[in-house]
Amino acid sequence: MAQYGFFFDQSRCTGCHACTIACKGWYDLPPGPLKYMRVYQWEQGAFPNVRLGLLAINCYHCDNPACADACPHQAIFKEDKYGAVLIDQERATSVTRRPRNALCASIDSRRASSLSA
Repeated sequence: MAQYGFFFDQSRCTGCHACTIACKGWYDLPPGPLKYMRVYQWEQGAFPNVRLGLLAINCYHCDNPACADACPHQAIFKEDKYGAVLIDQERATSVTRRPRNALCASIDSRRASSLSA
């Protein structure tokens, strides 16, 4: 199976959230906090040298996605042709429709805590 990816220049992110809105439209998600694409913002430095940090976070389309293994409804899957991690909206429930990265982050934090124990 081929594993394709995509590239976007993070240094050009202005924090406008257009990517988040486009993603919600693509997946036909309702208005509200649910989204698969997020933009984190944080402040760096101290006055008068303050800078705004921006980081757009999307699905990483992992080789072996932990979110697919963790999904109880098998709604998250890796498609064969390009290696993309997708969500079957027919099988998805409100729990499955959490952002994929949030699901992966919770799995990774559980793994990290079990390793440190």
